[in-house]
Amino acid sequence: MNSNGPGTGMKSADGIFQKPKNSGGGGSAASRAAKRQAESDKKSQEEWDKQDNETARKSVVEDPPVEKGEVVKLSNPKWAKEKGQFNEKMITEVDVDLPDTHKHLTRVSFTLFAASQGTGKLERIDAKDAHVKEGKASVEFTLFYPQQKDGQLVKECPYVCVMKHRDSKELESPKLEVVATVEYLTLKEAQGIAFEITKEYETSGSYSKLAGNFDGAGLSFGSMQWNIKWGTLQKMLGKFKQADEAAFEACFDKDAVAFTKIKEVMAEKQADGDEDGDGESVPFPEGMKWAKATHSKAQPPYGWLDHWDTYFKKIGENATFQVIQKQTSIDDNHKRTMSKIEWMKGISPDLWAEVYLNSYCALFDLCNQHQTVRKATRKKLEAEWKKSAPATQVKMVESLSSEVAKAGTFSEQSLGRRMGILKAAPNAGSGWMLISNSLLGKYLKKEKVIQDI
Repeated sequence: MNSNGPGTGMKSADGIFQKPKNSGGGGSAASRAAKRQAESDKKSQEEWDKQDNETARKSVVEDPPVEKGEVVKLSNPKWAKEKGQFNEKMITEVDVDLPDTHKHLTRVSFTLFAASQGTGKLERIDAKDAHVKEGKASVEFTLFYPQQKDGQLVKECPYVCVMKHRDSKELESPKLEVVATVEYLTLKEAQGIAFEITKEYETSGSYSKLAGNFDGAGLSFGSMQWNIKWGTLQKMLGKFKQADEAAFEACFDKDAVAFTKIKEVMAEKQADGDEDGDGESVPFPEGMKWAKATHSKAQPPYGWLDHWDTYFKKIGENATFQVIQKQTSIDDNHKRTMSKIEWMKGISPDLWAEVYLNSYCALFDLCNQHQTVRKATRKKLEAEWKKSAPATQVKMVESLSSEVAKAGTFSEQSLGRRMGILKAAPNAGSGWMLISNSLLGKYLKKEKVIQDI
């Protein structure tokens, strides 16, 4: 008997019985035998079809098909550690049960969320894919800081990860408590601190400080010591006048001559190439003549003439003009500071993954004094850093500050300022630019990171 079933028919690969070949012989006996064999084959086929149908029916009843989305099983989601820190790298993994039919479908999606403590609402932080290896899938996330709420940075926040295979249900990880180990602050907060520190260095915290021609700038005024020589003071006075002309004019105590003169100084066009007799270019020669005529001595107490010190004191005391001073300083110096940061980040990206408050404040102060870094200085530093990479962000800023100070005036005092900020302590080299220890300690003693740079 053939192993494929009763009778002499052969079952093909698709399960259909094949009629046996007739060996010939013709006669009636042979014909009858062939007919009987055909009937037997037909009956056998019907029996086998019935048996196959019954088997299929039982299969459906006893083993119902798995619904779509549940073929692959995800289980045991976990984090590498019990707690995390903002901006830390953290691995999360999940066990994956892939049936034989899905061995080639190994991709699992991971989506990281921060959960609001107030509402429980999930904020998407990041998303990555991973492939199953030895029954597990895992990814490494950076626990990026969530969005700040009402201008205040979040101190701690639970994170969750949602895992999903194409043919599995979503699975949510246990909550991971994430906290800040260093203090984070907003860019706006950092800018305010940088402004206060530089203002303290420049004017001992005054908005009204007026200085004579001790440094060749003609006359300098305000929290950041804008000056006549380079036209920065003319621009600042123009902003005051534009903001509130009546209040600006009132600062001159009805002295029409003085008010007219200051407007002439403000209106002078830059004239590159003029010389003041010292072989040095004077962009605003008429303004410089006026500035030098406002005081009788090149060094403090200057001997102010024609009440100019009184007029400028009133300008500096105006609350509206103080706001303009602060915002102008922040806008201008932040732009220059970010230019330096981006330049150094391009050279040593790992050192600038986060920007520390001390570094930002030191660069802000540098930019207020020097504004630009000469090309020769840049090339020299780039060569030095390529030969011997700075070990830390602070060391990199120290190196830049040292080279810039060498190329400028009052180099020892200028470098002392930056070193004081970086070390969060007054530097002996600051000389007459010495800042109070309490102010540096208040803002810079504790390590702080600026979150949104």
